Amino acid sequence: LTKAVVITGMGGLGKTQLAVEYAYRYGRYYSGGVYWLNFAKAESIDEEIAAIGGERRLGLFSETDRLPLAKKLDLIKQAWQEPTPRLLIFDNCEAVDLAATWLPISGGCSVILTSRLNRWPKAMPITHIPLLTLPREASIPFLQQLADHLTAEEADRIAHEVGDLPLALHLAGSFLAQQDAEVSIETYLAQLREARLLQHESLQGKHARYSPTGHEMNVARTFAVSMEQLDLSNPVDSLVPMLLSRAACFVPNEPIPLSLLDFPLFDDARDEFIQEGVARLLSLGLLGRMDAATAVIHPLIALFAHNNLDVDTSASQQALEKDLLARISAHKSQDVDLITLPLSPTHLRFIVDQALLREDCTAVSLTNLFVAHLLEIWHFEDARHYIERALTLAARICGAESLVTAVAHINHGNLLFKLGDYKQAEPHYERALAIYSTLF
Repeated sequence: LTKAVVITGMGGLGKTQLAVEYAYRYGRYYSGGVYWLNFAKAESIDEEIAAIGGERRLGLFSETDRLPLAKKLDLIKQAWQEPTPRLLIFDNCEAVDLAATWLPISGGCSVILTSRLNRWPKAMPITHIPLLTLPREASIPFLQQLADHLTAEEADRIAHEVGDLPLALHLAGSFLAQQDAEVSIETYLAQLREARLLQHESLQGKHARYSPTGHEMNVARTFAVSMEQLDLSNPVDSLVPMLLSRAACFVPNEPIPLSLLDFPLFDDARDEFIQEGVARLLSLGLLGRMDAATAVIHPLIALFAHNNLDVDTSASQQALEKDLLARISAHKSQDVDLITLPLSPTHLRFIVDQALLREDCTAVSLTNLFVAHLLEIWHFEDARHYIERALTLAARICGAESLVTAVAHINHGNLLFKLGDYKQAEPHYERALAIYSTLF
């Protein structure tokens, strides 16, 4: 182990468990001992550290010495500078300044920090180890180890449903082990979907009898701890719930252009605050950075954002739709066609499908743009499905003589034209022309 490493990532990935495993395997090589320190509460860290200096641990003082707290801390810091090999574990260290204050600058100590913060100063003498969700080939045997009656196919389906998050896998496996064959996998998966996943008793830890780390065994509560790091009186932090709600409008585990997240949400929101808010989301591990321009959201965090934030998720969805309308329309005006899009077609399809549930003119307008893209890439069956939906809604909601309805007719005409059905295409072009003549 190098002198200091920080294990980072969103809640539920197993950061503390990794530190536990290292201490279990290699702790015997640290002749000065292994010391576990809870850094979750800044106000109690002094007492937490002072507690390891007593007779039964470092042996630097006894209670009968009645030393002031500051003196105890000085003695411990001095001991950490000695060449004696010791392993210090700073668990749940969510502030860079706390780490900087307590990291030994010399001596024989090695330090493991666990943190949700994904951004650490490069100048700090610390190695960064970001954790990701488990690969599927690891999730399947992990579930089968917990619930040995599961087949590989069943374990694969459960892992997919919970997004390969280690904590969720542990809870699901523990639940199914208790139920044994009493609950079929089909029933369990149906229950997860009906309960909106995070509300299901299995993911609230009700059947997990043992926590390997003593940490929270409720998935939603684990994510809430990340949100509790925010200071909502701070203009940047106050934007984070809205930004997370916005990110949750995209497809989980599909790269999201960061430019679509830092688009201003409020008239009075300054651009730099939005950008810093996105950076805060990334630093807390609520979004995972893919590269300099994109990030992803885990499916369970997306569910948490929809169900647990004090945010109007419908307003977030509609704001995103309006942004996309403007962006895609501008893209179309520059490139004439829509062979390419400013975001993944997977995202646009998902957002369009959500918008259509609301049945309004914004949804139809966005659908019209998506159809134009589908026609350009020759996905005619997909295009037909969305055209029929757009035409029905446009006439009923936006009006038979509206511009939105005219565009839907043009799309229908274009589809039929590309299919070689020129005779059937003509009435749609004529109807669109009649509407344009009325409007303009």
